Amino acid sequence: MKIVVFGGSGQIGYPLVDKLSKEHQVTVIHRTPKYEMSLMGVRQIIADVSKVSPELWQNLKELHPDVIVHLLANNEFRAKQFVDNCKDLCRKVVVLSSCEIYSAFACYLKDTDGPIEPSPIKESDQTRRYIDRNFVSSDIYKKLTSSNGYSCLEAEINLFTQNHFQCTILRAAPLFGPSPSTLQFCSFFCRDDNHKDFCINEKFLTCMSDITFIDNLVEGIRWAIFENTPENVIYNLSSLKKFSFVELLQIIAKELDWKGCIGLSQSLELDFNLNQSIALDMTKICQAGYKELYSVEEAVKKTLKYEKTQYLFLKTEDNNFKIPDDVVWYKLQTMTKSTIFNKH
Repeated sequence: MKIVVFGGSGQIGYPLVDKLSKEHQVTVIHRTPKYEMSLMGVRQIIADVSKVSPELWQNLKELHPDVIVHLLANNEFRAKQFVDNCKDLCRKVVVLSSCEIYSAFACYLKDTDGPIEPSPIKESDQTRRYIDRNFVSSDIYKKLTSSNGYSCLEAEINLFTQNHFQCTILRAAPLFGPSPSTLQFCSFFCRDDNHKDFCINEKFLTCMSDITFIDNLVEGIRWAIFENTPENVIYNLSSLKKFSFVELLQIIAKELDWKGCIGLSQSLELDFNLNQSIALDMTKICQAGYKELYSVEEAVKKTLKYEKTQYLFLKTEDNNFKIPDDVVWYKLQTMTKSTIFNKH
């Protein structure tokens, strides 16, 4: 099969191309040539995906790709440009989007004052509200549409409403894995201030969150390439196991053999609205045939192994942080969701 990957040299693209190139003819479009990809037998086209030229589209037509994977179609301009130029280019397109497109994430990130949305979040649930730039001032439009989630919404509208090729959109949860560009787990516990305890808002006990392991996301994209779907379709992609932030900390602490305490506080200020859970419903993609490669526990173990070898575990003390007066300390590994109710 002939597969073209837009943005194939990053933390998602590189392992995806590595996996696909073993059995398929892969062409990568990115800005910087990679010697390692030449060794894989991968054809590289050097181009900026935000400024692709007519010559590039002509080159792609001459390749006659079966499938195009676009990892960077995350705004309206790129998506519209892609749709306009790919009408007769291939039969299928797989696009990486973001879970931040949902209203629930807008609420969680405090991008909106809207109501609490249901969770787990299904593909049919409410997305952020589309803003027509023709009916608001440029300043208001910029403010309302500045988030990554809104950019992905505009991109999805262009991709999902076209009928020139079958489009599969994957809405991924925040990434983690063996990469310096993802969430850093070790930094929660291994710090250079010799303090073994820290404080969090008690709502972290009950707010359900979600993350995606890089290898599972790569597998999801690979699966979507070969999935036989006649219509445009959207899937959530995250971890099968849902958990609170504290439950994730417990998994990490177990791997690090960390036995400290966590302080629970009601008054600790937050950058998030923890009344809003942001777990994604994976029923649709699992029923379609997707299989998770690594459990959360396995993925955390692989991630921590990488972080410790890369010295990504030092976290400097925040000298301006003051422990709240209402904090109550608990052993992390003994905490459960009922802890918050027993506390009051």
